[in-house]
Amino acid sequence: NDASFRRLLTGIALPLSHSARKNNHGNWGVLLEASIAAYVGDRELLARARARWIALLERQVDADGVLGLEVCRSDTNDYCGGPHQGINGLSYTHYTLLPATAA
Repeated sequence: NDASFRRLLTGIALPLSHSARKNNHGNWGVLLEASIAAYVGDRELLARARARWIALLERQVDADGVLGLEVCRSDTNDYCGGPHQGINGLSYTHYTLLPATAA
């Protein structure tokens, strides 16, 4: 019986989703929502996750195929600022592509 696990997914994990965020947090939130939807058989949630996934990719990837919110990443608390702007750009690009691809 997986009733407890389903309650964990829908009552605790799902409300913590960051799918509304515009950067990699949004992509991870979409993957979370799509995974929960698939597990519990919620077609409406899956459709919403799909729509958000499409919207994110359309906004995140520019005409040159660059993830602008990620390539600028620095190693400071000012995500895209400071003297080392872009130093973490490649890793954050990959970190964004993982959930975007899996979702």
